[in-house]
Amino acid sequence: MSDLLSLLSLGSNAIQAQNSGLAIATNNGANVNTRGYSRQRVDLNALMGAPLVGGVVAGSPERLQDNLLAGRLRTAGGSLSMSTAFHEAVLDIETRVASAGPTVHEQLGELASRFTELTATPTDPFSRESTLLSARGLTQGIRRRAAELNAAQEEANARIRARAEQISELAARLGETNLAIQRSGD
Repeated sequence: MSDLLSLLSLGSNAIQAQNSGLAIATNNGANVNTRGYSRQRVDLNALMGAPLVGGVVAGSPERLQDNLLAGRLRTAGGSLSMSTAFHEAVLDIETRVASAGPTVHEQLGELASRFTELTATPTDPFSRESTLLSARGLTQGIRRRAAELNAAQEEANARIRARAEQISELAARLGETNLAIQRSGD
């Protein structure tokens, strides 16, 4: 009777192993068009037993992927994120500097024309005053832009700190999840 039960157990293990393979094949077929999905494979492992009785069991599913390609995808994703962040920062600075009144180039042009007028009539008080006003306007414009750039830098630093805190929180949660998965497998 014990031989019959061991043969039934052997057959049951074989059917379970084949069902695992069938489940993996079905999952691969169902997700073939899912973005980011990579095929899985299950290996069948031989069981050592008595001289004539052994058997087979299914191993854990293994993800099939090209490690080089996966690494390149991760690198490209990181580069895209970095480029997007730089793009947003440059647009922010460009908007701030452009909205701060006349450009430095325009103010320098006006100051140069005032100097030209002043050299033609150096004793004219109106020419002197307009040159001084032009120089003051240029310095105020530069200070205003410097203040805008400082504000942009402070805001960028605040965003970086907030994202770093968010990443730290997510990493801690991921670590806790990994520990929970490891404990459940034991």
